[in-house]
Amino acid sequence: MYVTHDKDDGSWQFLCGQSDHTDANAKVISLKEATKIDKTINDLYELPLGAGAERKSIQDIWIPFTFK
Repeated sequence: MYVTHDKDDGSWQFLCGQSDHTDANAKVISLKEATKIDKTINDLYELPLGAGAERKSIQDIWIPFTFK
């Protein structure tokens, strides 16, 4: 539900939108694996470094944003 394209190292973060997770819940996967889980991630391929996108549900479209 929440994606960031990190400015400092170009990595991507895919988050479910919940705030009650711990480090033990985190997983490192490839971008290829993430797109297998959710094909709509491909819609974000032009998301620039230092930007993100979010949506309220998996049926909604991604709404891009930039960090200030």
